[in-house]
Amino acid sequence: MNIFHKMGCLCFILGWGALYALPVNNPASPKIVEEGFFLSPGSSWSVRAGYEGSFVLDYHLKKDIKNKIDSFHQDTQAGSVTLNFLNRCDVYGLLGASRAKARYRYEGLENMYTLVEFESHYQFSWGAGIKAILFDWGKTNLEMGGRYFRSRGDFESLDKNGTPVSDFGGGYHLRGWQIDLGISYKMDIFVPYIAAKYSRIQSTIHAKHGIDISSSGNKLSHLENKRKYGMALGCSLSTGKLFVLTAEARLIDEEAFTISGEIKF
Repeated sequence: MNIFHKMGCLCFILGWGALYALPVNNPASPKIVEEGFFLSPGSSWSVRAGYEGSFVLDYHLKKDIKNKIDSFHQDTQAGSVTLNFLNRCDVYGLLGASRAKARYRYEGLENMYTLVEFESHYQFSWGAGIKAILFDWGKTNLEMGGRYFRSRGDFESLDKNGTPVSDFGGGYHLRGWQIDLGISYKMDIFVPYIAAKYSRIQSTIHAKHGIDISSSGNKLSHLENKRKYGMALGCSLSTGKLFVLTAEARLIDEEAFTISGEIKF
């Protein structure tokens, strides 16, 4: 078994079985589906539409010694539309809804820490990105891509030290961007891949006036990810006609996984 087959098996196992910032997707995405429903394979442009479910188990955010972030989860369900050029470049947009769940502590009077936990409703989120194949050698592809994402949500519940807060209000805002460099290798209907990425995630949490949720009062601002560098492992499944399905796990800078699918028109 050569090195590419070993890499492919490893990515396939991790991409489907692991539950570990932003999705990267397959480096070969611009060329995996060659034949669509309407346009000929030789067309200089094409359109794909699909679904993306991204499930972040922890963004690994930080604040300071007086505000310690234990975990920050976010689930996103989104639809995607991708415009492809020459089977080498994708420009895409995402519209959907996200919800978050977080747990953190802040230092109050007499050096006592208060535990804060919240969950939000699903509310509008959006993103946009670009992916381009830089080089290809037979079944191997090298790509570079980038993505931007924003989400927000109002509190569905708010607890302090395990006790629900009555008459609460507020929510969170989150935004992030990343760039990535990845390599993929086609093995029949499977296209495993691995990618390195740099990401910046920032968030703000705010509560109704008079409800303290941080050491500075009713607002916890300028949260950001502890680690900026991470990696993604995944695998796509496609016959090269009409559709593609992808599973991806992301490690180091975040713990997350994504399931996505697209059809080509």
